[in-house]
Amino acid sequence: MNEIFPIILRLPTKNIVEVKLIIEGYDEVGIIRTLSQKGEESVIAILTLKDTYQIGREIINQISSRYEITELTEEEAKDLPKGDWLVEEFKI
Repeated sequence: MNEIFPIILRLPTKNIVEVKLIIEGYDEVGIIRTLSQKGEESVIAILTLKDTYQIGREIINQISSRYEITELTEEEAKDLPKGDWLVEEFKI
């Protein structure tokens, strides 16, 4: 079984669709999952595999300023709503 390596990001809700298209446009790099949405701000996870994790990080580094993306620290991720399988599985 392949392990999932999530990259947890905060960004404006209005930018989710464009970021999703960019990430998922690279074949098999990862998929986007929305974890939390509060008004104009959202938290998403890019679900990558071990082999695609670094590529996913490189893409985020290239587009982060344009789409106002910040990566959540472990401490910030602990404040995400519980009850989601991804949040529970990865102890986010």
